[in-house]
Amino acid sequence: ISTVVQEGLKLKSPNYDYTIDKLLNDGASIVYKASRSDGKTIFLKQFKEPTEHQRDYNDFIAFQHSVLKTLMQLPTNIVEKNYEYFEVKGSHFHAKSFEEGKDLNKMIYEDKPDFSKRFHIVKTALGILKMVHKKGVVHSDLKPHQFFIINDSSISIGFRVKLIDFDHCMIPSLNLSRPAGTAEWKSPEHVKNSDIGYHSDVFTMG
Repeated sequence: ISTVVQEGLKLKSPNYDYTIDKLLNDGASIVYKASRSDGKTIFLKQFKEPTEHQRDYNDFIAFQHSVLKTLMQLPTNIVEKNYEYFEVKGSHFHAKSFEEGKDLNKMIYEDKPDFSKRFHIVKTALGILKMVHKKGVVHSDLKPHQFFIINDSSISIGFRVKLIDFDHCMIPSLNLSRPAGTAEWKSPEHVKNSDIGYHSDVFTMG
């Protein structure tokens, strides 16, 4: 199991240096806010598993790099930007864009948006999912927490919507799959762990 990287320490990838600014969460994965050597603020996820001793370790690494290539083709105005996946002393990290805002679940309960804003969010979320599916990606873990609301005064509605957290996505054309799903949002296919696909995302969105 990976250990938490202390704040202030530096990590070096093949492309950048990262400085850990703040520990955000220590759950299924360890999540940090980090500064990159080019000045960008980064959302850095550290995977707790697998380790080199696990049977599917090589498959996990190959999967992460293959998925990253596909995710980097998605428009960054609708999904989080995925930068790189790298290893430091046996710990594995995924660098993503750091988005300032709140997830949809939090926004609904805290801001209590009116009908027009709710309708806009639903319409936008469906449009995002359609574009993601057109790129050949099944998210596989959709829920309100995966839609991020970002304030943006340049548009009339006042905010943008992004889909985040593709850690358990599927790419059927490449036969890549590590589906997860959250219990209360699972499709019937997720429950049976069989025939999970684009239709499973549609069911969860419904």
